[in-house]
Amino acid sequence: MAAVIPCVTRISQNIIRILGCNPSSETQQGTNTYIIGSGKRRILIDCGEADVPQYINHLRAVLNYEGIDLAHIFISHGHEDHIGGLADIFEHLKDKTKHCQVWKHPSPKDSGLNIPKHIEIENFKEGQEFAVEGATIRILRSPGHTDDHVAFHLLEDNAVFSGDCILGDGVAVCEDLFDQVHSLGEIASLRPSVVYPGHGNIIHVSTERNITRF
Repeated sequence: MAAVIPCVTRISQNIIRILGCNPSSETQQGTNTYIIGSGKRRILIDCGEADVPQYINHLRAVLNYEGIDLAHIFISHGHEDHIGGLADIFEHLKDKTKHCQVWKHPSPKDSGLNIPKHIEIENFKEGQEFAVEGATIRILRSPGHTDDHVAFHLLEDNAVFSGDCILGDGVAVCEDLFDQVHSLGEIASLRPSVVYPGHGNIIHVSTERNITRF
């Protein structure tokens, strides 16, 4: 049985996980979202589903307690449980998103996303790097689960935020098996010490454990 994921977890000095509070058969205990960095301006990876007040309340509480503004919001891919909460964050946390940029890899399916016109989404580039105090993140294209999927390499910790390319529990579903296998190989080549998945518990990768098994 999978270990229970708390609503808010301080994983390290520069990583805070906030559960999306959207449990289901597809999302497991919910979507994992992560605040990255150690300074005032930080990065949020993914933003859960729309219309989940509990998630917005937890996010607000963490941002207020830590004195954080959001410099960037990174979207791992365009599924509702990863991007749906974007409009709610901008509506209910206006003081925390005044100078926030939103980033996503483009997809032909983006026209079907329910994103308000006033929220501008910038396009990721492969290998692009973003730096905030306490964290440098490099963008890693990882299609397979979806055509627009990206993972995030935290250089200081050699850690990977894998979105739905690798799950902490259960089996990842993919649109394109060839792309998925290639993406797993690209992540494995980094030899990450830990993987922070979009759903499920953290994966600690020991020297005896090969990430390609996922």
